[in-house]
Amino acid sequence: WKLIQMPIPRLQIIGGEEDRFIYDLAWKGEPRRGDVRSGRLDTTLRFAPGVGDKLVRLSGLLRPQIQNLVLAHRRCNQAKRDFLAATDHVERWDRRLAEQGNDLQDIAARARWASEPSRLRNVARAMYLRLRESARLWMAGNSFVPPDLPRLKQILTSWPRGAPTWLKSAEPEPPTGYG
Repeated sequence: WKLIQMPIPRLQIIGGEEDRFIYDLAWKGEPRRGDVRSGRLDTTLRFAPGVGDKLVRLSGLLRPQIQNLVLAHRRCNQAKRDFLAATDHVERWDRRLAEQGNDLQDIAARARWASEPSRLRNVARAMYLRLRESARLWMAGNSFVPPDLPRLKQILTSWPRGAPTWLKSAEPEPPTGYG
């Protein structure tokens, strides 16, 4: 009941606007507990083509990794929450990984911190390279901006060319979008 009531209908609301890029719901409006329990409410989720199998593969990859740690003050951290970061932030993250990736890898090894950079790269590709132009990415505070899709593609597909040694493993091509 709680999944139907709360997170499922709200997961695709980005910057105050709904974008059904992962799934579509069989129900409309606010579900009632009695309708769910009695089976009167159709609780079907219809995944966009190719999404279901990708979610299963990605589920094991979504764990904290040292390459994702970013110093932020409390207000920014609370405002960003779990929104995808804007293209400018992705570019800074990419630059930091290129310049400090080997150091981060060494720190992770000494601290026994999770560090699977090639998997992290694939997660970033899977999330960002499937975005639609209508998506909204967190910029700052309550400010959301559209993705710069050509720039994101350039940033995320330039790996591992010129990447630090920790990122030079052979990986499959980045995923393609669906429409």
